[in-house]
Amino acid sequence: MTEQQYRIRMHTPIGDREGTLYAQISGRTITGYLNLLNHTELFGGVIDSLGNCRISGKLVTLIKAVPFTASGEILPKKLRLSLTADQNRHFQITGFPAEETEDAV
Repeated sequence: MTEQQYRIRMHTPIGDREGTLYAQISGRTITGYLNLLNHTELFGGVIDSLGNCRISGKLVTLIKAVPFTASGEILPKKLRLSLTADQNRHFQITGFPAEETEDAV
């Protein structure tokens, strides 16, 4: 099992939102939690040997909980996801390992 924590940034029309993503990878299964918008929620999905993944979970906003799906890549040195949420709203999430600075990526 591989474990990794990332500092992430979700790019939105009203500005970037920062948070963390913690991932556990075991074979083709990925699970973890997403700490974003002042809430921490579990997610799960699948990942291949190259880091390509598809995950799902929920985002909790000030108003409601919104289911999401995201696809992209989770690699040891970077994370890039395209997230689709409520009513086909699309957001990009980028990240890097929590122990590194953003400039190192």
